[in-house]
Amino acid sequence: MLRSLHIKNYALIEELTLEFEQGLNIITGETGAGKSIIIDALGLLLGERSDADSVRKGAEKTIVEGVIVLQHRQKKLDEVLSAGEISCEEGLILRRDRAERRRSPCSSGSPPGASERTSGRPCPVGPHRRRVRAGACRPA
Repeated sequence: MLRSLHIKNYALIEELTLEFEQGLNIITGETGAGKSIIIDALGLLLGERSDADSVRKGAEKTIVEGVIVLQHRQKKLDEVLSAGEISCEEGLILRRDRAERRRSPCSSGSPPGASERTSGRPCPVGPHRRRVRAGACRPA
C-alpha cells in the first residue's frame, strides 16, 4: 500500500506531500486543479518514462518519492529484495529523480542495477485512471 507520496518540482507542483490511509483513497478536485499531475508523478515513481518538461520551470530537477508498506509480501518479492540487499521493515522507499537530461530511480535509497530495473518483479501499487489502468512496475 502506498503510505505517502512526496513530489518536488514536478510540472507545476513546487512541493507536495500526500499521506494515504488504509483502504480507498480518492483524489478529487475541479478541472485544472492538478489531479492528473499527481497521477503522472506517481507513474514516474512506478517506472513510466518522463521528459524534460516534467521538471518544473526554473528548477534543476524533479524528485518523486513514495513509501510503500508491504503488508502481504510474496515469496518472489522477498527474493528480489534480498538479492538487491534492500531492507523494507518499515516500508519500501521508492524515489525517482529527473534532471533535464537524465533519470535516477532508487529503491530504499539505493539506485538499482539494470537487471533490477527490468526484472518482472511484482509490484504492490497500481494507479487507476478513468478509462485507463496504469501498469505499475513496468521496465523504465
